[in-house]
Amino acid sequence: METKIRGLPNAYLVDAFGVPKLAFYANKQVFGRIWAASENVDVVYGPDDFITPVIFNLGEECQVDLEVRLKNENGKIIDSKRIKNIQVNAGRSITRLSGFRFKKQYEGCCFIEYIVDKH
Repeated sequence: METKIRGLPNAYLVDAFGVPKLAFYANKQVFGRIWAASENVDVVYGPDDFITPVIFNLGEECQVDLEVRLKNENGKIIDSKRIKNIQVNAGRSITRLSGFRFKKQYEGCCFIEYIVDKH
């Protein structure tokens, strides 16, 4: 899972194959004020599982859009879901969103990417 925040510089700490490492996520959480992830900490999702996004905020109250992308092992977007106009509370808040399933099923290894657009 990867979180990109548009409008902010991203310091990519990746391996030779372009896969983000633990230090990448640690840096995002330390230096980023807002990011998204899954409420479910499972590493593997099955066809019956729901994706339940949460948005973490360390800053002021704001409104954001969230795009959740399903990508294959080559980085191609298989499916995506966009959730608009999410109100995020100020300071160390967690905003839980409703769970969903991607419309397209994919057989094999894939990745979930969370992109937060701050208004």
